[in-house]
Amino acid sequence: MAWPTATECKDYSADIPEVSRALTSTVEGKIEDAKILIKRYCKQEFDVKEEGGTKYFNGNDSNVLDLFPRCYAITSVVDESSDFTSLVNLKYGNNFSYLEAEYNVSDLGPRFRVRTDSFTKMFVLGSNNIQVTGNWGWVSIPDNIINVCKQLVERLIIKRLDIREWMTPFKSERTSDGYSYNKADGLSSILDYELADKLNEFVYDLIGVYRI
Repeated sequence: MAWPTATECKDYSADIPEVSRALTSTVEGKIEDAKILIKRYCKQEFDVKEEGGTKYFNGNDSNVLDLFPRCYAITSVVDESSDFTSLVNLKYGNNFSYLEAEYNVSDLGPRFRVRTDSFTKMFVLGSNNIQVTGNWGWVSIPDNIINVCKQLVERLIIKRLDIREWMTPFKSERTSDGYSYNKADGLSSILDYELADKLNEFVYDLIGVYRI
């Protein structure tokens, strides 16, 4: 699926005159604003897809290798001397993907030598030494992301908010008459707990990843 159109957003908010009667150009502008908010909150793109691309990763001396951007299909996994595509499984979720070795490989040749403490791991320590070819990104934009986008468009129009007010590095501003306000207050009025909770499962955060 793709990002919602202005017509789809109007249909979604058909019972709200501010949205259903808004100019198409106004709704389209708010769709772009909503996309910016979602991408910044989730720290990843949902409409960028690359098929058959090759990327290089640092071997970490383990049997698990984190991938970014998200990968949804692999064609090959090789290093400088071996092809071990058949020995890894691709696992992925809403905010991450990773390769996991099926077992310790100690029988593929002299590169996999026995150490004093354990067998050498699948992804040998190195800099950009693991080459992964596959499809990156998303097959389509998730339904939950599309629904959140429609809800954000609705709120942005109703509240007449401009997200560019929050795109500066300053967290607060002071008006000419001395009044000071926190810009985060405006953002939280549209991206509140309810919507943030729907997006949390898509936030790219390897530190907090719960692996399958």
